[in-house]
This record gives sequence, C-alpha cells and structure tokens, in this order.
Amino acid sequence: MISYSQAGSDLTLTEAVNTAGRQRMLTQRIVKAYCQIGVGVTPDESQSQLTGAIDLFEQQLTTLEKQFASYIPISRGLGEVRSTWDEFRTVVTRPVSKPHAQQIADTSDALLESSHKVVELLQEVSGGEYARLVNISGRQRMLSQRAAKLYLLIAWGLDNTELLNDLKQTSDEFATTLEQLQSSTANTNTISQQLREVSDLWVSFASALNIEGSATFPLIVADASEKILQHFEEITFLYQTLSDQ
Repeated sequence: MISYSQAGSDLTLTEAVNTAGRQRMLTQRIVKAYCQIGVGVTPDESQSQLTGAIDLFEQQLTTLEKQFASYIPISRGLGEVRSTWDEFRTVVTRPVSKPHAQQIADTSDALLESSHKVVELLQEVSGGEYARLVNISGRQRMLSQRAAKLYLLIAWGLDNTELLNDLKQTSDEFATTLEQLQSSTANTNTISQQLREVSDLWVSFASALNIEGSATFPLIVADASEKILQHFEEITFLYQTLSDQ
C-alpha cells in the first residue's frame, strides 16, 4: 500500500520533488488499477488500489497547492494539473467499462504531462544533485506503473499497435535509467542493494512484458510492478534523506 504522511505539514523542497513525483506515478497507477479490474486481476484488491490512488492524488495535490500558492510558476503548473485532474477523476470514478478505458488512458497521459512539468519546476527551484536523483528515481515509479498499464490495456483487448510501441519505449527507458542510477556515485550501500534487488525483479517483469502478444501474464505483471514500485518508493526516499544530511 502506497501511503503519504506529510499532508498538512510544510515540505522541504526535496520532499516536494518526491511528492510531486509520486503524483506523476499515480496518474499511471490509477489506470493500471482500473485495467486490473477490467481484466479480472484480483478485483477487490485492485478496487482498493484504485480508490487509494485517487484519494492520495487529491490529498497530495491539495498539499502542494497550499504550500506553493504564492510561487506563481509552480502555482500555475499545479493549476493545470488541477484542471486535468478534475476531468480525469470524473471519468475514472464511473463504473469500470472497456469503452471508457481508452479515454481514461488518454486523459491520464495529459495528466502525466502536466504533473511532470511541476516536478521539473520543483527540481529547478531546489537545485542540486539529490533533487535530480529524487526526480529520476521517482520517475522509475511512474515507468513501472506505466509499463503495467500499457500491458493491461493490451490484455483487455484495446487496439495494440501504438500501445505495443509505447510499452517497448517505456521498458527501454526504465532499463536505461536503472543502469544510470546503479552507476551513481551518490549511492549508499543500502541504495545499491535496493537497486540490485530491482534489477533482479526487472528481469522477470521485462520477460513477461515481452511475451508474444503481450497479454499472457496480467497477474504476474501486476504483481511485479507492485514490488518494483515499493522498492523505488524506498530508494527515492533514501535519495531524499541524503539531501537533509
């Protein structure tokens, strides 16, 4: 279960980068959970994931809006997120149905784009190597959920030509970024160990994603994406704590 404990308190800038990065991940996690329900993957647990992700996005967005209300560039960026989020939430909270899946996926990508802009603005304001690492590591959370989302959309029977291309691009980006993080000189022993564990998980995850037809192992994909997400939640937090030392 992904949780958030800083609501109602002031965030440091690096914490804000992490929080906004988690928003970026949630744009994909919400659709992934929606698709899990649609294809029948642990429906009760998937409904809990969907509801929890929606609630967490709203909670974090409100916190960021309050903290950065007086900083115009970030406030404006958050305004764009809010506008897209309100539209997205209206659709994604309706009863799950395949006809709505493509609309939800498309809107989630617009929400991802606006959320990413906020992360970049916060990293720029924060400055420094650790804020950059928090951004990059946090983005791996999003890519893990995006890869699973795309796979599950294909498994649900949506037109898959473009989805397959997006899935390959997402998988390639995750693998490349993982190698970059593993080579960072900022890594502690704990971070390096976490990254090695992710690397091991990624082997089986990528294998399932690349099976011919890309719709064979939805439960394996969903489970692996959860494990990788949990690791990158921890890794991103560890990078964040380095900035406070």
